Amino acid sequence: MEGEESEEKEAGGKISRKSIEASHRLRQFLESAGYCNVRQVNSLLGLEETYGRLLPVWEISDPRLRNAFVTQLAAAESRLKSSATSATEGTELCPTGDFSILTFLIRFFLMGLPASRADLLRHIPDQTLLQQLDNIGLLLVEGPDGPFNDASSRDKTRVKSLVQIVPVPVGDTVYENDCALLLTDFAQIGGLGEGFEPVMYVGPDSLGLVAATLGSQEKNGAMAPRRILDVCAGCGVQGIAAMLRARMYGPPWEMGQQQQSGSKEAFPHELILLELNPRAARFAHFNAALNHLEAVTSVVVGDVNTVRIADLPCPVFDIVLSNPPYIPNPQQSVPKLHQYGDGGTTGEEVTQGVVSLAAQALSRNRTGGRLYTVGNLTNVDTLPDRVERWWCDGLQCSTRNEEQQGLQIKAYHGLKWSAAEYAALVHNHALGDTGALAHDLSAKKYKEALEATGVRNVANGFVFVRCPPFKGDKARRMNSSGMESDAAATSSITSQAYTKNVIALQDQVWQVLAMGKDPEATETRRRLTEHWL
Repeated sequence: MEGEESEEKEAGGKISRKSIEASHRLRQFLESAGYCNVRQVNSLLGLEETYGRLLPVWEISDPRLRNAFVTQLAAAESRLKSSATSATEGTELCPTGDFSILTFLIRFFLMGLPASRADLLRHIPDQTLLQQLDNIGLLLVEGPDGPFNDASSRDKTRVKSLVQIVPVPVGDTVYENDCALLLTDFAQIGGLGEGFEPVMYVGPDSLGLVAATLGSQEKNGAMAPRRILDVCAGCGVQGIAAMLRARMYGPPWEMGQQQQSGSKEAFPHELILLELNPRAARFAHFNAALNHLEAVTSVVVGDVNTVRIADLPCPVFDIVLSNPPYIPNPQQSVPKLHQYGDGGTTGEEVTQGVVSLAAQALSRNRTGGRLYTVGNLTNVDTLPDRVERWWCDGLQCSTRNEEQQGLQIKAYHGLKWSAAEYAALVHNHALGDTGALAHDLSAKKYKEALEATGVRNVANGFVFVRCPPFKGDKARRMNSSGMESDAAATSSITSQAYTKNVIALQDQVWQVLAMGKDPEATETRRRLTEHWL
């Protein structure tokens, strides 16, 4: 994708035609190989009983754990080969009947293991696809110099994927190709030099927010979103998953030949991905095409704290999603923290901008709108009060007014860590992760910096906000596309209760929601889902 940068700019920030062709070809191949069947991938890796529908890609590519997964995968291959029903099992795993292609793809695109050029061509025989992936910078060729398809050096040259391809289920069954496919950086991306800003990997917080959003869409089927804003979008996982869900199950989309054409008229929906990192924005462009959403997707490069709703292609949204940077970093006390993790002094500087922007994006919605965020929540007991203040900042009002009656703010959190406990967690993570954090981070100094900033506790969790339907003049003058019309109307504000709640759940609340399978977490999941906004 790096090789396409000049072409992307010449095309006005839109993805190039060659990249679209490559993305569609890649999607078709991965589907045919069974790569979208998350349950089967987990089964091959020995993870099905523990993780259900959650694919822990950040662990699968971890060098400290990878050997165990390689061993498990080899055992699964051996078992399939020797099984009397191997033909049936191979067909279930891979529609082409060759399950060895799927196990190769798991090693190459999920684990990040290199392969010989000959092995790559044997398992991905579509040389046009490989050449396209190489042209847009997704493959790293190691070994003798020469063209990618140079047969003379094929056995000596090793090739690896520069990106991880993550399947994320968005449908009701894991046996279909109803998943989002996301290209992003591996969690262990280190070693690419100073100044390199990686794209956030798909982690448990990402998958937890995907599950939260899809769960809400299922409960509120009649309120299926048409206009989605993903803030701090990264590779685009949140917005793409939500839009795929809307396309699959939510009215008024119609499945059929017209939709498959990809024409703008076939999609009465709008997906806006807002991202600060230009490299991440290019990933988001490609991922939209990889999921056949390029016709409805716009990627905007900008800072959430300075961008205005007027700067976006769509002025009114049904839902706003965000997995913003959230690690507290007072006085830059966490050295070399990636941009996607640095939440500013208290960890809330970016989240504050997200909430304020969401207030503008949702407050004029005639049917009501929803904000879903995930992160490490600081001082969680008083967080809803701060969210209310940030919301008012976005609407440029000092206190709640009649337009905000019925606003609901809920914070769901797991175990609360003290400043000392959280500092130890971050410090231990730094020691074990050479790619993200420096080893010289002092837990004691970090704890002192947190306390000096006023951070008393931190917890994993979500913040959900429901904005009531807007019934004033401006809402009634907006047509279905969110643009103003000339129709006159009178203000009709209905006063409703205003609620703010803090709901304590069990620790690891992200994983509990994303797994979809864990008997011990049934109560936690029930409590969370019964409060869907």
